[in-house]
Amino acid sequence: MCIFTTLLKLVLKLNVKENNNFILIENDSDLKLFADAHQQVKVIGIDTEFVGEKRYKPLICLIQTASEIGNYIIDPLVISDLSPFLQLIENPNILKITHAGDNDYRGFYQNFGILPKNIFDTQIASAFLDFKYPISFKKLVETEFNYHLDKSHTVTQWDHRPLTSDQLQYALDDVLPLIELYERMTERLIQNDRLSWAQEEFKQLELVGTYAKLVESEVVSNPMIYSLSLNERIFYLRLMVWRENVAKERNVNKDMVIPAKYIHTLVKGIKSGKNYFKDNRRFPINISNDYWKLFDDFYREKPRENELLLLSNIGKEPEEDLREEAIIDLIYGVIKYYCMENGISASIAFPKNMLKNMRQNDNLHAGFVNGWRSSFFGVEFNEMLTQKKSVNVIFKNGKIIIE
Repeated sequence: MCIFTTLLKLVLKLNVKENNNFILIENDSDLKLFADAHQQVKVIGIDTEFVGEKRYKPLICLIQTASEIGNYIIDPLVISDLSPFLQLIENPNILKITHAGDNDYRGFYQNFGILPKNIFDTQIASAFLDFKYPISFKKLVETEFNYHLDKSHTVTQWDHRPLTSDQLQYALDDVLPLIELYERMTERLIQNDRLSWAQEEFKQLELVGTYAKLVESEVVSNPMIYSLSLNERIFYLRLMVWRENVAKERNVNKDMVIPAKYIHTLVKGIKSGKNYFKDNRRFPINISNDYWKLFDDFYREKPRENELLLLSNIGKEPEEDLREEAIIDLIYGVIKYYCMENGISASIAFPKNMLKNMRQNDNLHAGFVNGWRSSFFGVEFNEMLTQKKSVNVIFKNGKIIIE
């Protein structure tokens, strides 16, 4: 252990609350010391506790870490500047170990605009080691270590202070096994020649698109769009963009602006005027009363060029094709069996919606052919999955042949 690390522990003992298992950091100067000491570590386990209910951006209430230096719990609610820690998240020289880290990194991205670099995620790794995916951290720890994690504080009020020692220990327990899990899983991934495959999936957690979903994309991909007239589509688009922006500005859940269950009624009824909603006993009258002028303007305002361009790419509603649906079900059954036989979760190797999208969109084939899935599935599968027109089912001599 380096001299600086020893000094760090001595300094922190004077300034922060210490437990037998961890040190609690509650001020900016100690966080700076923590971050400086961790600049040289190669591996660090990270977890967070946050409150996401009724919020647009989750409130990060605790950050737990484990490394060769020790175990720490950082309290972001009493620290004014988290940037020393955030720089560790962005540091490509430090391997960050998480479980289902997309939840943690989404909080960092939404609150601070940062993206992680150099990641190992135990939930993703488990998919390449014959585990059910997604697997809970509790189940993974129990399987690997035969140790029962207490989950009694899962929905505790992490934003309340002070936190009890039991709550803090519960939070720490979610980070303590991470480094050993990483070491065990890495060894097995190397043995199975699958480490590079897992790393390809880890890289997805470094992309903006994993955390920033454009509301416009959600609008055009919603099947409801096909049943709408052009004016209704434009109103729907404007409504959803407005709802997103208001939720972001107020930092509230989007359903607290307009509940999702009322969107369809609102879009289909807007052309009938305000009385339509007044007479609808299942539609909250306060929504139309509070926002009617705005909604009416959304509906009547002339379409803008960018709106027309976006909506022009929707195309026609896909026709129902029972034969195609049956082929997809059959192919996916084969995929699941193949994955099971080869010790990889089908949920990560080839989700069913991915198969359906590929057979409808030729542009998605390139990503499959160039990625780890191409190596895993092999030539025969690649041809079947990417050459959709050649797929046929033949019953012959008591056999079912897919060609």
